[in-house]
Amino acid sequence: MALVHHEVHVGAAGRALGNSYCSLAHAKVLSGLLGLEATQAMVAGRAFFTRILDGLGAEPDAAFRELPPE
Repeated sequence: MALVHHEVHVGAAGRALGNSYCSLAHAKVLSGLLGLEATQAMVAGRAFFTRILDGLGAEPDAAFRELPPE
């Protein structure tokens, strides 16, 4: 399961940076781990949630920024 979390986070970082190669490469690995339908559903859900937060102007709160790095 840790590998799935890694692929989701790195793929999201690639997308945020506008690197389509990185996003596609990690999506391919993720679809191999979970299956294509599960990967598509997860990506769609994350995109939907992200757009809602952006539309509301939500930003991380102070408690989140003060957490120590993992």
